[in-house]
Amino acid sequence: MDACGEKDIHACALLSVSRMFPAMADIRKWKSKKIGVVIEVDYGKCQGIGKCVEVCPANVYEVVDGKATAPNIDSCVECCACQDACPVIAIKHHSCQ
Repeated sequence: MDACGEKDIHACALLSVSRMFPAMADIRKWKSKKIGVVIEVDYGKCQGIGKCVEVCPANVYEVVDGKATAPNIDSCVECCACQDACPVIAIKHHSCQ
């Protein structure tokens, strides 16, 4: 077993690169042209748990292919419930910083 705890050298290399270059993360961004809201979901962290879907009073979110999406961003009421509810801290809501 190598230094990163992975038996697979390719998995270890990927893990090492992602730690060295966090800017290469898979961040998906939704922007509302109507109300100016920006929501980012870190797909590297998102596990598709769906807490954002459950707590959002405006039905902004959907889980698609195991990841959170924000197709209804124009309905956002900027309550920050999504960001607060995400157990893996994958959501960054620019109104809530």
